[in-house]
Amino acid sequence: MNGPILFLSAEYPPMHGGVGDYTARLVDALTAHDWNVHVLTSGTVHPSDPRVLPRVRRWNWDVSRLAQQALNETGAKLIHIQYQTGAFKMHPAINFLPRRMRRKNPHLRWVTTFHDLLPPYLFPKAGPLRDRVTRILATDSDVSIATNERDLERLTIEHRLARRVSMIPIGSNLPDIDEIDRRAIRGRIGIEDPEQVAIGFFGFLSEDK
Repeated sequence: MNGPILFLSAEYPPMHGGVGDYTARLVDALTAHDWNVHVLTSGTVHPSDPRVLPRVRRWNWDVSRLAQQALNETGAKLIHIQYQTGAFKMHPAINFLPRRMRRKNPHLRWVTTFHDLLPPYLFPKAGPLRDRVTRILATDSDVSIATNERDLERLTIEHRLARRVSMIPIGSNLPDIDEIDRRAIRGRIGIEDPEQVAIGFFGFLSEDK
């Protein structure tokens, strides 16, 4: 068995959220290839999966203690952070986690997938310091992963990580369907006119979407 790996994600099913769904699918794929994987996540998750450790009640500085506890239990040699600023409640604790844990765990390796590069909240008028905190996480990670070209460019140029950043686009999480009866689907939602355009949206509705 390969690993072990400890994922750190603020979201995880049955919570709603694309990052959580992505992490769960990645965990399942790695497990299918004989990797030993665990996930440290929010305490609001109530999974039946023993790989999931729902222990973080608040994403604050206490996360380093909980991560260390999970490391001791699982024997993980690598922590993979699924980073999305809003999911961590805009708190900078996750950005400093590798730096805070490195002294006690000098051989631990860190990978961070940046699902976005939004800066965390620090204090009013923090300005450029907020971006610097994002850079700290990227710099302290052994490998940084961008999910799109724009973030790849920012990590490579603005954060000066050309040798330690790669791009892995987020794939579709929709199941493959061999045959679709479009006419039946359109009829079920009340669209009878074959010339009428129908658009399907997958995700959570919000003003910006």
